Amino acid sequence: MLNRFLIHKYPVVSLEWNPSNPGIFYSWDISGNLFLWDLFIDVKKPIFWEKIGDSDVPCKWHINGQKLVYAQDKNKIIIR
Repeated sequence: MLNRFLIHKYPVVSLEWNPSNPGIFYSWDISGNLFLWDLFIDVKKPIFWEKIGDSDVPCKWHINGQKLVYAQDKNKIIIR
């Protein structure tokens, strides 16, 4: 299946598949928009979106895939 994800208005700078669930991934664009996708729920729109600011620190999945860790505004670490 080939699909285009047109929700981003700016270039994507980071994308990573979930290490434990092959249908889940995040995408993060240069303007600080973080989108969480679950292809088993919806292939056209994300299941979660958050503006994380101008952080230049990439997101990372926890090794078990249950949590996503990212910096917000360079002073706060978020674990979802």
